[in-house]
Amino acid sequence: MAALGIETPMGAGNGKPSLFVPFQKINPSDHLCLIYETLPEILLTVIPFIREGLAQGECCLYLADDNTPAMILDALRAASLNPEAEIASGRLRVAATEELFGEANRFDTDYMLQKLEEMEGRCLENGFKALRFAWEMSWVLRENPPFYKLIEHEANLTHAMKDKACAGICMYNKARFSPDVLLEIIRTHPFVAYRGRVCRNVYYVPPEGPACPPNPAREVDLLLQNIMEWELADRGLRESEERYRRLLASVTSYTYTVEMRDGKAASTGHGPGCLTVTGYSPEDYAQMPYLWFSMIYDEDRELVLRHLDKVQHGEKTPPLEHRIRHRDGSLRWIRNSFYPHLDSQDRLIRYEGVVEDITERKRAEKAQVQASRMEATATLAGGIAHDFNNLMMSVMGNAELLKSQLRDNAEAQEMLGDISRIAARAGELAHQMLAFAQGGKYQNRRLNLNEIIHQTLHHRKLAVSNVRFELHQEPALRLVEGDPTQIGQVLLNLLLNAVEAMEDRGGTIAIRTENIEVDQGRPDRFPDLKPGSHVSMSVKDTGCGMSAEVLARAFEPFFTTKFQGRGLGLAAAYGIVKNHGGNISVQSAVGAGSTFTVCLPAKEAQEEPLPSMPLDIPTGTETVLVVDDDPIVLSVTEKVLSHLGYRVLTCPASEEAIKLVSSFSDDIPVALLDMFMPQMTGTELLPHLKAARPGIKVILCSGYVWDETMRDLERSGVDAFLEKPVQMDILGRTIRRVLDKK
Repeated sequence: MAALGIETPMGAGNGKPSLFVPFQKINPSDHLCLIYETLPEILLTVIPFIREGLAQGECCLYLADDNTPAMILDALRAASLNPEAEIASGRLRVAATEELFGEANRFDTDYMLQKLEEMEGRCLENGFKALRFAWEMSWVLRENPPFYKLIEHEANLTHAMKDKACAGICMYNKARFSPDVLLEIIRTHPFVAYRGRVCRNVYYVPPEGPACPPNPAREVDLLLQNIMEWELADRGLRESEERYRRLLASVTSYTYTVEMRDGKAASTGHGPGCLTVTGYSPEDYAQMPYLWFSMIYDEDRELVLRHLDKVQHGEKTPPLEHRIRHRDGSLRWIRNSFYPHLDSQDRLIRYEGVVEDITERKRAEKAQVQASRMEATATLAGGIAHDFNNLMMSVMGNAELLKSQLRDNAEAQEMLGDISRIAARAGELAHQMLAFAQGGKYQNRRLNLNEIIHQTLHHRKLAVSNVRFELHQEPALRLVEGDPTQIGQVLLNLLLNAVEAMEDRGGTIAIRTENIEVDQGRPDRFPDLKPGSHVSMSVKDTGCGMSAEVLARAFEPFFTTKFQGRGLGLAAAYGIVKNHGGNISVQSAVGAGSTFTVCLPAKEAQEEPLPSMPLDIPTGTETVLVVDDDPIVLSVTEKVLSHLGYRVLTCPASEEAIKLVSSFSDDIPVALLDMFMPQMTGTELLPHLKAARPGIKVILCSGYVWDETMRDLERSGVDAFLEKPVQMDILGRTIRRVLDKK
């Protein structure tokens, strides 16, 4: 077979060849036939065939018959070749067939092979690497040789060329040769060219020698072998194309070129990766010169145009990040890098660029900014809540002290009761802020969310005449672990948000509970949950819904679309749910309502009843050490404990407390420590107190809540934990319980 360099597709396997052959791979000794009907069909093959021969240092010959040499020369000029210069250098010859074989046009195989051999020899003598010819074969019809003679001629030519530095195309006019002749002609050529493509001929069976008698058995074997190789090559090509499609789908960048003429863009070329990045193919850009500009997002167009103006004036510019509209309608972020090319007079002749899809990076950056903003706001909320709790503790403590001193004044009792209730509600607000700050869980127990729903629906703020509630509850709902007050607060906040969304027109709020299993098959619904059993509670309203911009900020503290809203409801719900190891998500669109879904880990234990508390406040006479950096808290705590009969020692700093316990001569059975103080926290003070007074009992007090992360403090000697603001009765009972504990 001819020594044609065959293109092997990526992944074709076992080295099997591809059917299609690029012109760069056509080598000396290769013999092709071209079937054509028009001159353009000839030129699709011949021009790249000749162009490649000239590039490889070969001598090229075109023998015309159906067409005139002048027509071929015009076509070469139109293809940006310079035939006059090539002819003058001896690298190209375009002639009629009779110029080579004389006017007799003898159809003599030996004579024609001799002429080709002579031309090949002269080419090699003149320093060319090979002879490359293209031959219009219609001239043979004038002599009308027997059919078998023409077939024999082509077979002998193929056999002779395999040892020659000669590549050739024999061209047959489909309109002038009968189909049966063309069929046999095709079978005598190892390669067939048609409409600009060169293809390996699966039906070709190489002859054993010149003018050898037919050998049907051998031809059958070789033909079957070719068919099998064709099938393998075709399969490899399909696999290669599939790999290419998958590779192209994963491409996130591509290159492009813009040619400049008279200071303006004259033409553009886009790499194949543009299909994935933008949704448009290189052909789309070629057909629509202004397609790229129409894709630029409206808000970014002026920025891009200013940047391009600098590029077109030859300035070096940094990469530009902007948005485009993908063919599917989605908005994509890209990074556009420009590389100008200047001529010797510093004029821009073209610029090249790289377009990179950075949409996912932008999303990640946005998520990071959002997370950082939430974290910063949580820190701020925690700090505010801590100070707020201290203030409310003073208000509540002083109000309760006054109540105990003004028992006979009914009007004062009523007003002081209002003060205590308001302070308690303010403390609940601070707890919500702390829950968002993720300072820990509250008093957890096993809960049934169905019961939380029934209790919460009795809240007076939900009694709205034009809002209807629907319940869809799972009867065999699993239990969850959490603080009933805080989980109820989450549901109440979601319900209030839904009521406010429908306050003008009314509507329906549907509350649904269900058991769900989170596994690898459902990663997108609850991406932040670990695999396992969970309980889902959703609140769906038929209200006004949220825009994409509002939806992105739904859980931010202090963000609200309501004129009088505080912006803490959803943020507190978010913090509480996250703090309980759960997930909260929202789906919404303008005019389509909103659905909030809370998902918590399921527990298999039974509900635990809340412990009952005695109504009376126990008293005592022991010495209590109170350490807190807030003078207001110190003052009110001292007053409350003194009112209960205790002897109170106060210290505004941990360092003073260490000195006091070391120097105080009497017994100090219990210490009440603020958990978060400057210089030295309560947890850091704890071991110093234990070292100085091994028997001292310690109660930690903080606006943050007690959870599993603080269990180590119990092992370190903490006897109890109190949440600020502390009510007088809870403070008294806790101290008495700790003192009486053996």
